[in-house]
Amino acid sequence: MHTSDLVITDLFMLEKDGVEVARSLIKHDSEVKIIAMSGGDSVGGRKDVLEVLEDFGVRRTFGKPFRIAEVLEAAEALIGE
Repeated sequence: MHTSDLVITDLFMLEKDGVEVARSLIKHDSEVKIIAMSGGDSVGGRKDVLEVLEDFGVRRTFGKPFRIAEVLEAAEALIGE
């Protein structure tokens, strides 16, 4: 199976949601480095969803809007681990 150095995903996408994507990736590779982001609200609120993602293995989360420099810094740090 191919592994990625880093995965960056949005939580709300057309065909799959980011939570489903993150869970699937972590199930296949518990060491996968994932950055998730969201600009939308969901049941329980965006912040709650982002916190839950961190609890089960997503390495960094960002709410939109975010500064691209922050995401790049997080990506560089995770790739460097």
